[in-house]
Amino acid sequence: MEKSLQFCSIYFMQRICAYLAEQLHRVSLNTTDLTMQCKVMIIVYDYRKQREPKFMPYCHTAFQNVPPDQVEEILSTLTKEQFIGGRAAYILDDGSYSIDAGQNDIRAIYYAEESTIKFFCRYEREIAFYDKKLKFFAENHSIHTTL
Repeated sequence: MEKSLQFCSIYFMQRICAYLAEQLHRVSLNTTDLTMQCKVMIIVYDYRKQREPKFMPYCHTAFQNVPPDQVEEILSTLTKEQFIGGRAAYILDDGSYSIDAGQNDIRAIYYAEESTIKFFCRYEREIAFYDKKLKFFAENHSIHTTL
């Protein structure tokens, strides 16, 4: 329950940050109130530090030996083949990829130092479901995986 609340709160924090960023822009243009500017910048910075997907559980399946120039192509193909209404995968502000046609139940992140695409889920109970999809896709496209 706590993990889903954290995930839901990201949406609201995004809305708040957008508002604060707008206020910061207006404050910086219209006044010299550095205290207000610093407060807003600290809030936005603290929020961005929390956006990393650490609190979301990782799937057991990861795609290995993926060259950086093929990441978006592989993820877009995965999205089109495995998710209803899937179009192209796209990168989000936090560096992860939206791959499930906007449902936000699973995301991908590319680790360049390992040449690996890892996947994390919104809910731990869905890991087995998404692992099946990932394995099926990897087998059909000759992608090396780990468990």
